[in-house]
Amino acid sequence: MIRLVDCFSGLGVGAEYVSGSKKEIVEQVEHAIDSQCAPIVGVRFSGGGGHWMMVVGYQGYEDEDGFQLTHILCLDPASETPRTSLWNAVINVYEEDGSSVGSGPLPSTYWGYDGQRVSCRVEDALVICGAD
Repeated sequence: MIRLVDCFSGLGVGAEYVSGSKKEIVEQVEHAIDSQCAPIVGVRFSGGGGHWMMVVGYQGYEDEDGFQLTHILCLDPASETPRTSLWNAVINVYEEDGSSVGSGPLPSTYWGYDGQRVSCRVEDALVICGAD
């Protein structure tokens, strides 16, 4: 994907690969959305399956201590086309208190239009940005 984005580098488009801990990846995704960039997250599911999803936003909880991101809002190409929102999938990464929603190798929860919740892991991200 980075090589594909590089084809547009002459037009001021660039990409940055993001890896690391869940916290590091989620912070970079939040910053990318705030900067009007296009983050794409790589998500792994049980059984070894996974794919990429475009992040279109996030939501969270705000109190006197600040803002805690809790959910990443995504366009999932493997899910039904959204009809009433800008996203068709949600990844719940943190609770309101900042703790992880799960533990072990799949510490997050994914759900799409069908409403089924599935454990997952946000593995990495690609942030695509245009020229300033």
